[in-house]
Amino acid sequence: MIKWKRNLFVIMILSLITVMATACSSSDTSEKATDTYADYVPDTETIYGYIEDLAAIGERQSGTEGGIEAQEYLMDKFEEYGLEDIHVIQTETDVWECDDWKLEIEGQEIDSYRMYMTLFDGKYEVNGDGELKKDEDGNTYKGGGTYGTFSTSDEGNVEDAEIIYVESAEDIEAMDDADIEGKVVVSNIKSLYDEPTEYYAAQEKGAVAFVGILSEYFDSNKYNPEDVTYVNGSFLIPGYYVTANEGDDIISTIEKAEKSDGAAEAHFEMTVTVERTDAAGSVVGILPGSEDGDGKMIMVSSHYDSMTPEGATQDASGCSEVLALANFFSQIPQEDRARGILFVLNDTHDSDYDAHDNVVAEYLAGEWNDEACQVVPNSEESDVLADICVEHISEEAVITDDNELEFTGNVSYRYAAVTGTDELVDIVSSAIENLKDEEETGLTEITELEVGDELVSDADFFWCYGYGIPVVSFISAQPYMYDDCDTLDKVPQRALVPVAESLANITWDFMNLDEAAFTIEE
Repeated sequence: MIKWKRNLFVIMILSLITVMATACSSSDTSEKATDTYADYVPDTETIYGYIEDLAAIGERQSGTEGGIEAQEYLMDKFEEYGLEDIHVIQTETDVWECDDWKLEIEGQEIDSYRMYMTLFDGKYEVNGDGELKKDEDGNTYKGGGTYGTFSTSDEGNVEDAEIIYVESAEDIEAMDDADIEGKVVVSNIKSLYDEPTEYYAAQEKGAVAFVGILSEYFDSNKYNPEDVTYVNGSFLIPGYYVTANEGDDIISTIEKAEKSDGAAEAHFEMTVTVERTDAAGSVVGILPGSEDGDGKMIMVSSHYDSMTPEGATQDASGCSEVLALANFFSQIPQEDRARGILFVLNDTHDSDYDAHDNVVAEYLAGEWNDEACQVVPNSEESDVLADICVEHISEEAVITDDNELEFTGNVSYRYAAVTGTDELVDIVSSAIENLKDEEETGLTEITELEVGDELVSDADFFWCYGYGIPVVSFISAQPYMYDDCDTLDKVPQRALVPVAESLANITWDFMNLDEAAFTIEE
């Protein structure tokens, strides 16, 4: 599949919530696991405690000190709950860091924020014409990268230039190169969850720096999106985010200079460091099933990395639910667990999902596929029958016309994508009945996906267009998920136990299904 589509999950979810999802009938199941083992369900304080612990670590960027500390914490919890074969699937990934940037216009310092992955001139291979190498399906070729420290103060670079405002990517593309070359371009970022076409348009025409106005965002510039450079190539020039209000002031300054038959001048500075590390990786552990079982496992997964200071809903909240399930099922006697559970907590969510490929290789009999430019799982050889993936338990918020973040008092809408057979869909439909209360725990609807449909979440790596295993992708989206304001107060504690109960019942029912129920018909 084309990897860039994975980063569009927020847009797709937000659009899906306005449409009635596929109707699914609830199955008439036997007593639920959380009824039979009610005393084993972790309480709100316990589940929220996991989130507090991870948020206290701080930024959990893959391969950094915070990421490694999070790995150690998660392995300790797995050990506490008696899991086996606990380890980190070590993964190489890129670590981009920038603590030094500055933007001035007409001598006035602007409140700005660095764009993630700018000033990194390596990572993807180019052909003889300097264009990004792609295969026939449009996938980019990943190269070794150029690592080290890169700065605007390096010899041959500039830090002072005329600054101009161009409203959109289309307007930039329509201009003559000579009108862009050597200048700082200010433009509106229209798509927050996709590649910034405005940035690429300015870069291609020779701009020396880019200032993106977050015109569709709330009043914050602390925006930390996923790495999207594998879409159209590296961000070669310095990039800055500013708020919509700050953008209005910048535009006014530029227009004032133009009315005086002059040009506004900008000064910009930025220094970034990019390293290749093998300290990233997914934390895994196994809770074995009955010795009388078939040896197959159900995977339960989320991701633990975050580029923000707390990463409370993105995705300490997802991790908390995985830990809650490890806690719950570890108390059930092994002989009562029909199958084992593989617990997986991934990182590299913000650096090209490298760790996910290694999980596929280790547990899903994955092999490298040249055409797809990635590791492709093989469900026929895998010991894992299905993946249950949970991401983001969050308070619902909307962005007003005045660029304010407004909370509704409800839990964020949740979207459950289910692949595979009708039997799996019926199980999920029954298990989420306790979540269909908008005021308490957030409305949840189901969308069934068939072979060839796109799955827009971390679980996509395990579904992989029908080459992999069935998945349940349980996810919500909120406008602050990549922002520094993703803090503990955004976690709806009232939803934590109901979500854990739903996931526990889905997992339990999957553990007790015949293997044939997981067979995907193409």
